[in-house]
Amino acid sequence: MAKNPSMIYEQKFRKMFKRDLGGNWLRALTIFRNCDKLVYDATIILKHAIEQSKIDQGKIDEVLEIMEDHYQATEMMLIRLREETLGLEP
Repeated sequence: MAKNPSMIYEQKFRKMFKRDLGGNWLRALTIFRNCDKLVYDATIILKHAIEQSKIDQGKIDEVLEIMEDHYQATEMMLIRLREETLGLEP
């Protein structure tokens, strides 16, 4: 199966960001793994956050915090839909 050229795969993501994100690397990787449908957008946002962090040191933390909060909210929404709305087992 051919790879979609607009998709970002973990190996490429690692190559693009691990060095620049330093101590934030694991946070970013977790988001990458959890946001499979939004990986391309998240990648572009992280690239810009790294660029802006050269001026604003807190930019990477700010971006990752928003992404983490969003993922947690999405996860809770899916659990609620599955268990409360649809009555499915966890």
